[in-house]
Amino acid sequence: MARKFSKKEVYELVKRIPEGRFSTYQKVAQALGSPRGQQGVAKCLRRHNCDLNTSNNTIIVSDGVYCHRIINSDFSLGGYVYDELGDKAEAKRKRLEEEGIRFEKKGEK
Repeated sequence: MARKFSKKEVYELVKRIPEGRFSTYQKVAQALGSPRGQQGVAKCLRRHNCDLNTSNNTIIVSDGVYCHRIINSDFSLGGYVYDELGDKAEAKRKRLEEEGIRFEKKGEK
């Protein structure tokens, strides 16, 4: 049986991911003792309050929980809280790039 975890536990763990690094929903769940709890992690982060600066599509975080640093296990960015405000993961991708994470174009090696 998978261990249940709280939003606070998820947020505290995500706060420890440094700028320029990322993790996956699955790895966060595993670190919390719930190897199959990635959907629970995603649900917690989906409920987290961040603000979006719509003038330049950037995320404003005031509490240190940088949700954009968590991606899918297949390294796709996945959905994002601000899906309804434009391109699904553009704000997430932009923030990761600002932190030094580089993306390859599909098909490049």
